[in-house]
Amino acid sequence: MTEALHILGHTHVYHGWTLLSDPSSLAQWTSGIHAKYAPPAQSTTKTTHPQALTKPDFDSLLGQYSAVSGDFPCIAFAAELIQTYPTARVILVQRSPLPWRASMTSEILAPQFALSNAVFGHLDPLFAGKILRFYKAAYRGFFGARDRDGIEANLERRYVEYHELVRRVTWPRERLLEFRLEDGWGPLCEHLGVDVPRDVAFPWLNERGMVGKVLWRHKVRSAGHVVVNLAVGVVFVAVLWRVVVG
Repeated sequence: MTEALHILGHTHVYHGWTLLSDPSSLAQWTSGIHAKYAPPAQSTTKTTHPQALTKPDFDSLLGQYSAVSGDFPCIAFAAELIQTYPTARVILVQRSPLPWRASMTSEILAPQFALSNAVFGHLDPLFAGKILRFYKAAYRGFFGARDRDGIEANLERRYVEYHELVRRVTWPRERLLEFRLEDGWGPLCEHLGVDVPRDVAFPWLNERGMVGKVLWRHKVRSAGHVVVNLAVGVVFVAVLWRVVVG
């Protein structure tokens, strides 16, 4: 869907990988997730309370983008975004819950809760650690469960509830397009008020292959951080040893 929006002129689309590529807004999204889903005792220190995201926050986080894709973190704030921007067009992509569940389980949850990622999170706390903690908090809040088994048990129910929520909060009804990728350009372009691209097939990307490649790219990035952190640690220990031993 993101690629289709690119072709239609939306060169800046906030999608599921934007936060990985540019984690500068991670603290703001994390505060919003904790404010929405976590009880105060679990999400705050004695003096700091996470703040719910409001229109100025969304303007700051998303103002440079002309479209938002239905992935995390934005999916967790679907109702807020739809109500905050009352003239925005809403596209609810329809998929069969079972293939979506299989993809979510194998491509998203399995890596997220993998032991290797936990190790990266400890060895690269400023990038991988913060990213992993954010997504775990987002998944636990959105799917209403504390661990991977509980999240997987709730996937299909939350999928249906999410679609019902979008239908309920989108008003007037003309703002909403319920769209299947196999419908192609026609309904999408009509809904957005743009011409159908000439001689351009509707994009069908290998979602599974894409997810794996993106995750691998960022794992390599994190591995670079780990090497630097370990090198700094070794140098520090060597210097300390020389100071202590003489």
